[in-house]
Amino acid sequence: TRIFSPEGYPAVIKIFRTIAEDEKALSTELKSQCKEIWQNDRFSKFEIRATVKSIVEVICPATEKDIRKYSKADVHLIRETPEVYQKLTKPIIDAIPAEDVQWVYNVIEGKKEKILLGNDKFGFVMARDYKWRKGAGIEEMHYLTMVTDRSLRSIRDLRGRHVPMLTRMKQMVTEYICKTHGLPKSKVRAYFHYFPTFWHLHVHFAYTNSHSSHADVNLDDVIDSLKRNPEFYSDEASFDILISDTRYPKLYRQAVGMGLLP
Repeated sequence: TRIFSPEGYPAVIKIFRTIAEDEKALSTELKSQCKEIWQNDRFSKFEIRATVKSIVEVICPATEKDIRKYSKADVHLIRETPEVYQKLTKPIIDAIPAEDVQWVYNVIEGKKEKILLGNDKFGFVMARDYKWRKGAGIEEMHYLTMVTDRSLRSIRDLRGRHVPMLTRMKQMVTEYICKTHGLPKSKVRAYFHYFPTFWHLHVHFAYTNSHSSHADVNLDDVIDSLKRNPEFYSDEASFDILISDTRYPKLYRQAVGMGLLP
């Protein structure tokens, strides 16, 4: 792993291969000449050209939180009401240091990634998600749209005043994707995650055949809810969320203390 990680620094390394290989073949690949093809803050992506082409994603230096995130976890489901959010989730989110999302700020500020659409005036920027592999088909299409307001951490922070920005985002990004890729609007899916992968408000724009998850929250549903009640996500909305003692240990312990978990 020293090919990717300076000695003494912990790292999370994810390896994607076109076909399965045995451990000896994998070791040979890792020792082959590799090329860094993407980098932003602690996150990097390498391409290895050996008998089998591989992509390696690296987080270095990896924090304890990074290591927990990619460790095997025993996952539990809890119901997060507005009250549970205020007592349990929000204090933990508020304590997340800014450096955890520095890579997002790098994108917003145009330091990393190519901004394809948006600016401060529009309230968002859009870039190609690095997970969408170069040369991959339209089925893997994935764009990330990030709001420029750093106080917005998740959909819980959205209010009725944000509807114009969200509506403009949906229209502009969808039109860009349809024009760029020759797709009808019916083939573009726009959604949030709750819980999100990282705590800076962002919207995923993907091909309709792409993988969906338990955490998906449709952008149009969010807009409709805010039109009906400008305070919907602070006063009404409840979510079934998945937590574990590895990725969110403090949240897990407090959920147990509140009687939400056994």
